[in-house]
Amino acid sequence: MARPTFAGLVRSFRAIQRSFDQESIAEQEKILLALSSMPCGTVTAVILYHEALLYSVAYPGSNVVRTLAEIELQRVALHVSTRKGADRLHYENSTIAGAPVRVPFSLTLNKWLVERFPADTQLSTEGVNESVLVQTLVNLFDPVEQEMLHAGKTAWAYWSEHMTGAGGNKQQMKRWIVEMTDRLPGSTALKEFIFGQFATTTLWSTHPNSPTLTSGRANHGAPFIHTHGLQRSVDLTAHLASKPRRIDLTLQQQTHLVDVARGVLASMQRETDPVTFSHVGETEYYDMGRGLGIALYAMQPDMKMALQSYIGFMAFKNDVPCAYGGGWVLNNESFFGVNVFPPFRGGESAVIVADLLRLYHHAFNVRAFCVDPYQIGYGNSDGIKSRSFWFYYRLGFRPVEKDLAKLARDEYKRMSTTQGYHSPKDVLLTLAGATMRWVYGSADVAVPPSADRLGDLVTKHVNSCYDGDRQAALRDGLRKLNARTKKRYSASHPIARIVVLLHASGYLDRATPARLNALADDYRLKSTSERMYVLRSQRYHALFDALGVAERTL
Repeated sequence: MARPTFAGLVRSFRAIQRSFDQESIAEQEKILLALSSMPCGTVTAVILYHEALLYSVAYPGSNVVRTLAEIELQRVALHVSTRKGADRLHYENSTIAGAPVRVPFSLTLNKWLVERFPADTQLSTEGVNESVLVQTLVNLFDPVEQEMLHAGKTAWAYWSEHMTGAGGNKQQMKRWIVEMTDRLPGSTALKEFIFGQFATTTLWSTHPNSPTLTSGRANHGAPFIHTHGLQRSVDLTAHLASKPRRIDLTLQQQTHLVDVARGVLASMQRETDPVTFSHVGETEYYDMGRGLGIALYAMQPDMKMALQSYIGFMAFKNDVPCAYGGGWVLNNESFFGVNVFPPFRGGESAVIVADLLRLYHHAFNVRAFCVDPYQIGYGNSDGIKSRSFWFYYRLGFRPVEKDLAKLARDEYKRMSTTQGYHSPKDVLLTLAGATMRWVYGSADVAVPPSADRLGDLVTKHVNSCYDGDRQAALRDGLRKLNARTKKRYSASHPIARIVVLLHASGYLDRATPARLNALADDYRLKSTSERMYVLRSQRYHALFDALGVAERTL
């Protein structure tokens, strides 16, 4: 009888790991023990094994399976980190700790990398927009240096070697470019745009303990063992009734959760604004039960949205990062997007979504939810292939548009009555244009004004009343606000971010001076506590009514 190979045992483990009867769990333990005594196999087998181990840490059938899987994850990371040359490059961007990550990250994420991992972060010179980078950053040189610059000194080969102080060292070069760009005048958003024009790529050489899916952990809560298998379905209304438990965090714990989220997303070649531009002090963590925890991330003040509140999240199953996304909250409604990491698909995705909605309901008093259209396939081929529309339909979401609601009802009926029938691609593409909405409870929640349409309202106001002069519109809005309130609000006051909208909607004329002053005070909260601002803003019913009326005039 042939001796089992590493790849063969990995296949056997993957085939049985989603079964939770006692016989299957015992077999999983046996296979993991056998694998632990074998050298790691091919690159493909190791990557597949890594994914399988992550799933078993998140959804273990026994404590033994979970413990063995965690130990094996560290062995895999050590194996990958000790590969040399081309052997290690085969694992590039594999998400395994110890593998190299090569991605064109944002300026802010690069700042985090060079601060946290200075010896492991370097410039990858392929594709750099050399002339733009040089011509931009020389403006920060000493005036005498600038006076004596000539073509030879600004040529990339000479400049990168002699003008930056890096001496050709790629770690120092990356740090120098990042630090110099950060010194440019202007907002964070402007610096990010300029840095993006440089087209630099970062090489992050991770270690076995780097914050990736392999090793990044929330470090909160006891593990949950799935002795009775997985929960595949959920009643949203019943699920949202129970309040999640908020965990008090120290600044060190908040920083850790931000580091884990950044590292995990970076290792998967991804970024989200609430994680990249995270305001560490606003980071929160909630115990949702059954081993699931969710961390919430708000953005640093200068990157926050003026109207909506964009709150990011990362979900942790048994401390393992398993999903990420965000919600765009306006009044009592939130658009949201959920992305389950590939190793955890086929697990309790419905529960993760339900717990996310439960958290946003209790933390932000959200009562109506809309699916981000990208999730169900709008401009997203993966959403079409996975038939995500029907995932949310089965949870209870329905299209707001009457024609699409009817199409969905007809299709769902056909799927229910015709064995083997699946909606064709053209139908799914049509349904991807729907606004999928679900309202908690029996009370009707009015559809809030569209943030996109309110942007159009401001544009129309600026163009029709001020010939496109936005500074004039801002000055006039502040003048009217000050005249109504008898205060002196300046362009540096936070309320200036929405004063043109308040003017365009007519709210400046209709609200009482006391109400306008209260709004200005409450809007300050947006800079320090997005969650508290959301809750305070929901008191301004007349404001949202005015925005809705103004939107309908477009």
